[in-house]
Amino acid sequence: MRQRIGKFVALIFLSACATTGNFKKQMDSWLGTDVNQAIMRFGPPSNTYTLPNGMQMYTWLWVGNTIVTANYNEYLNMVTAGRTTYWCQFSFTAPTAGRIQAWQANGNACRSRQ
Repeated sequence: MRQRIGKFVALIFLSACATTGNFKKQMDSWLGTDVNQAIMRFGPPSNTYTLPNGMQMYTWLWVGNTIVTANYNEYLNMVTAGRTTYWCQFSFTAPTAGRIQAWQANGNACRSRQ
């Protein structure tokens, strides 16, 4: 039984790595692409910034579900609660109306769906 649980936990961790790895591959595939194609794919950016070197940074923000958990600890006779909001903010950097040269992402939901 312990081996099954251990294998299941290992599978979950490996699948999490695979989705973040696929996310990186998908983001890397945008490098060299016209930024207008990204805007057409993801919609208007949440924000745009002009960097000191004249480059443009186009940023999108996705905020998903908030999961609320509650647990009862019978030994302490107490309920503990917590919440997690899933989000991902990603940016592409390109010369004005040019080709994407860099990307960055932050958040706990920056994962590939594939």
